Amino acid sequence: MIPIAALNPAKRVEQYFIEQCRQSELQLARLLIALAVRAYELEHGRHPKNLNELVPHYLDAIPVDPTTGTNLTYLL
Repeated sequence: MIPIAALNPAKRVEQYFIEQCRQSELQLARLLIALAVRAYELEHGRHPKNLNELVPHYLDAIPVDPTTGTNLTYLL
């Protein structure tokens, strides 16, 4: 039987890894939004008013924040 105290370092590493994955997912989602906004600007000559204008032509769906589970927002 392994003492519970011996598992704590592994648990901390696992939590750190999960957080790093979430941060990477968030960065990727933000990059996708930035690219979609730029493509929209090039085609329409203006910024989109909101992310809904990018769906479905530039994004399949509005990206979700992996930490909160809510849709990301777009601010000029």
